[in-house]
Amino acid sequence: MIISQASLSQGQVVLAYEFTLDDSAAEKSVWKQGGPGTGRLFINGQLVGESQITSGSLDFGSFGVGQSYGSSVSTDFESPFKFTGTLEKVTVELQ
Repeated sequence: MIISQASLSQGQVVLAYEFTLDDSAAEKSVWKQGGPGTGRLFINGQLVGESQITSGSLDFGSFGVGQSYGSSVSTDFESPFKFTGTLEKVTVELQ
């Protein structure tokens, strides 16, 4: 889990998440995904949280925007933990 060191302000905010595979995992992975690495959280382009992630695979079957589908990533909240604000745009970019 990544916990932000900064609070979200009201109004328009750009959130971003970046996952970088560890070099050893990238060499073993055919698709350059899955395995241990570093997850980073950004608010308006500034790094606000970082954590080592044991498995970085992305499962689009449970990929949800605005609420949690499936099990919670933390005991700090219960699924579906729906977002009640307005999302103007969501972009997913895989590299």
